[in-house]
Amino acid sequence: MRLLYLGQAPAHGTGSPVTLLRHLRRFAAEGWSVELVPNWGDPTTEAERHGWPVHRLPHRRFWWPPYRPDHEFSRQLTTALWARELDRLVQPRPDAVLTYLAWHSDLFAEIAARYGRRTGVPVSCLIHDDAVGFEASPAAHRRLRGRQHRILRANHRNWFISAAQAAEMTPAGAHAEVLAPIPEGFSGPAPGWRESFAARPLVYFAGYLWPEQGRLLQQLAPVLAGAGARLVVLGRRTPEVEALVAADLADHVPAFAENSAALAHLTTHAAGLLVSYAATVAELPWSRTSMPSKLVEYAYLGLPLALVAPPETAIADWARRHALPACFTPADHAGLAAWAANLRHPAAWTDQLQAWRRLATGEWSPTAIHARLTGGLLG
Repeated sequence: MRLLYLGQAPAHGTGSPVTLLRHLRRFAAEGWSVELVPNWGDPTTEAERHGWPVHRLPHRRFWWPPYRPDHEFSRQLTTALWARELDRLVQPRPDAVLTYLAWHSDLFAEIAARYGRRTGVPVSCLIHDDAVGFEASPAAHRRLRGRQHRILRANHRNWFISAAQAAEMTPAGAHAEVLAPIPEGFSGPAPGWRESFAARPLVYFAGYLWPEQGRLLQQLAPVLAGAGARLVVLGRRTPEVEALVAADLADHVPAFAENSAALAHLTTHAAGLLVSYAATVAELPWSRTSMPSKLVEYAYLGLPLALVAPPETAIADWARRHALPACFTPADHAGLAAWAANLRHPAAWTDQLQAWRRLATGEWSPTAIHARLTGGLLG
């Protein structure tokens, strides 16, 4: 069986690129022949490391009309031309296509949809963030939503990161299901409570830090400190991280090249993990329907987690439905402080792990998540 992937190149790190890499590695291990058509300019280090053939679409042919990305007729015409080029480039045709509707670009997802319509090859699309939340003007909202609907309606399967996102984005007649982002599945030694936690537990925020998240951490760091804990940010040293460190609100650990190394560091040093959005949905509109992929990853680590998010976000709704106690509104400083204080006590620390272990061995099992995606590629 041959699988063709179109879109943002899979890579180590955080977010969707590493999620895609994990799925493609599993497909290859299952016997699929994996081929890629990456975005122009994306590094293909991981594809080359795994021996996956890489095809490059031409930017244009000299006889094509000029491409105007925000003009819908031009876009539909040119993506149809790229789909024709793709059909010539990849022969024989694959058995299935996988693509990713990224928040920063939907072009290759649209080419994939056009290709599926042209050839009849089933196209499965992963969606992790609603790009409409990144647009400021109502006109841009309408234009983008219309294009998304055209893409999603053409696909064989659309896999959303939350039920709220599926309800918000799916047009009539399109197939929609919810699929959690596949975790690494940490297999190292399980951490345990340590005596150092009694003195000063380290609470880690790991991954990319949006400016709006940085502003919230400036409010939460003193709350953690008041409970005897210390905030540590693991990731790129952005201006927001620099401000936290300069104000002595947090320590900084540089990002690791491999996700597995970052996870090993957390299990060795962290007493607890913090997953947060901004103080309001208005600051990060896409947070209303998105779910942080790091949350699924962290369920495997055997560490207590605290979620901080506005109540109208998908993650807060999910936490309520799963009866997870350590989910706080941005203003609930007392709740977060009590959680941080509990990290200093072995029994309270251990009691928090049960709910996450159930998720890690159940609906968030990487094997179960990948099996759902595999089952939908052709069926």
